[in-house]
Amino acid sequence: MRTMPYLHTWEQHGLLREFAGHVTSAEIARAVIESHEAPAFDEYRYVINDFRATRSIELDAEVMDEVAAMDRAAYLTNPRVRVAVVQGPQAVMDTVAAYSASHLSPYPLQVFQDMESARRWACAPLVTIAQSAGTHRDK
Repeated sequence: MRTMPYLHTWEQHGLLREFAGHVTSAEIARAVIESHEAPAFDEYRYVINDFRATRSIELDAEVMDEVAAMDRAAYLTNPRVRVAVVQGPQAVMDTVAAYSASHLSPYPLQVFQDMESARRWACAPLVTIAQSAGTHRDK
């Protein structure tokens, strides 16, 4: 039984983070901290955030800034990560869109309709990602 609204599955080259139910700002921050503190973080190439089982999300502007600051700090030790998001309910996706549009995170971020597409992009060679229109932001 899941006790947190997220589940981390550490994979060979990255992280699958599955969210479920209602997710609060504090839980989002905790999930990000936990992944950045993982011993293998420096070797990650991707994070897939799966919101398909999420009902709602609470991410206020202050926590969004904190998460972005954590991402920027993590970027200094591992700039090779890309972030794929698997779509969830519209309210969740509005929050993801606001975060992505803010350009607060240094990592390339792309939203997908399904897990297969998200995984294909997340696991693609970096040169393919850099050549994809709209998927790479230089910071």
